[in-house]
Amino acid sequence: MKKFFSFLFALTWLITSCTNIGSTVGASKIVTDALGRQVTLNSEPSKIVIVGKQAPMLTNFLYLFKTADQKLIALEKRAQSTEDYLKLVDANIENKYLLEKGAGAEQIVPLNPDVVILKSSMRNSIGKPLEDLSIPVIYVEFENVEQIYRDIRIFADVLNEKKRGEDLISNYQELFQQIHKEVAKNNDSVKSSVLILQAVTSDQKYVFSVPAANWLQTDLIEKAGGIPVWKDANQAGGWTDINMEQISAWDPEVILIVNYQGSALEIVNKLRNDEIWQNLKSVKNDKIYAFPYDYLSWDQPDPRWILGYGWIAYRLNPENLTSPVIHSLINNFYEKFFNLEKSVIKEKINSRIAEYLK
Repeated sequence: MKKFFSFLFALTWLITSCTNIGSTVGASKIVTDALGRQVTLNSEPSKIVIVGKQAPMLTNFLYLFKTADQKLIALEKRAQSTEDYLKLVDANIENKYLLEKGAGAEQIVPLNPDVVILKSSMRNSIGKPLEDLSIPVIYVEFENVEQIYRDIRIFADVLNEKKRGEDLISNYQELFQQIHKEVAKNNDSVKSSVLILQAVTSDQKYVFSVPAANWLQTDLIEKAGGIPVWKDANQAGGWTDINMEQISAWDPEVILIVNYQGSALEIVNKLRNDEIWQNLKSVKNDKIYAFPYDYLSWDQPDPRWILGYGWIAYRLNPENLTSPVIHSLINNFYEKFFNLEKSVIKEKINSRIAEYLK
């Protein structure tokens, strides 16, 4: 199993950490998390661990802040890993410890963290055992736009970067309004019916599912001026499997294919050549698209959500939003949010998403 640093270094670090469990440096501070809990932290937490569900996305949000590279000491490897991307924003990422998927208290405690960051849904399985050991845990959610803004403020409080947090939110709102201004021009026109499908390969065939009604994907479709045809069928949480009969019954004008392993373009090409799929309006009219994926798919509650919104708006409102406009949005985002150089964006980002904007 790959780890970001050598076993010898890891062992030395863990032994040193274990001898310091319970130590406190500096005055304490109170942070209110997404569950409304008031959590006492060292005023300058310098050892942050991120684990559990959606750990890669939470880590990406943390790296929007200038001191994240100094304070994050460990993260959990999940199915959607962002190791390659983090190398662009943290020159010392290989000195972080990469925990196995499903890491519990027994792996986390020896790291002697000042705080552990978790999704609120992970409280019972991971959070409470840590709380019982007096390890501070901050819960966040990042499931919709409003929660994203709130949880950015929580991260800003944890990292003592409140101004940066407010600047990030202002930048998000500015980009959102720029896109929304173009979307609003079509308010009087007939809205397109849209279907987002996650496609997963199983037994040499595809299994399709739709997101929950209250998830970010659904919200972004509506904000971009589309009608999510699956909304009434999936009021519960989680992705829900659907069959071809249901897809044909909906027969949406636009289909957006998501694949979290980066294969959406390949899947769309195969569906376009499938005789059954060729009966759908979206395929007949060449309006079945692969959701962009650079290092992660843009449809998720990740910092890239604003790019996902812009791309959806571009597909639904091509008369107002053009490919050059979206390219400008991408460059602006990676410069402002992650402080990447233009040359890095061109080589490491634009080269990965060019096919999704054709």
